[in-house]
Amino acid sequence: MFHSTTNYATVDFSWNQMEGAIPSFLGNFNILFLNSNMFSDSIELLCPKTKAFVSYLDLSDNKLSGQFPDCWKDFEQLSILRLANNHFTGKLPTSIGTMKFIKELYIRNNSFVGEVPKSFENLTSLVILDLAYNLCHLGSAICTT
Repeated sequence: MFHSTTNYATVDFSWNQMEGAIPSFLGNFNILFLNSNMFSDSIELLCPKTKAFVSYLDLSDNKLSGQFPDCWKDFEQLSILRLANNHFTGKLPTSIGTMKFIKELYIRNNSFVGEVPKSFENLTSLVILDLAYNLCHLGSAICTT
């Protein structure tokens, strides 16, 4: 269906009741809408083997779960990341702090714990950071589950 040598500007599969694993054509688009489906596998499948040229990634309102991967350094062009309303657990990875073009980061309503990584100070383009409704107050000095 998708050829590895083709780069698509926008792929919109939102609101389709897709389930199971996230499609593995990550390198073939600039803007991807996979929100409001029923994807339930780990997001580890999203970690690219090479640099990704994605600028907008929306995986909000799915059933994605597990540890949040620490592979965001490979998303150099990403400016908007929407992962809200899933079932992610654990601490936020420090590699998010390497995304120098990120302007909007929506990770509300998951199960993150701990402090916001110090590397987030490097997100100088960040305009919106939505961390609401996680298990505990991210950024607090002490956070227990």
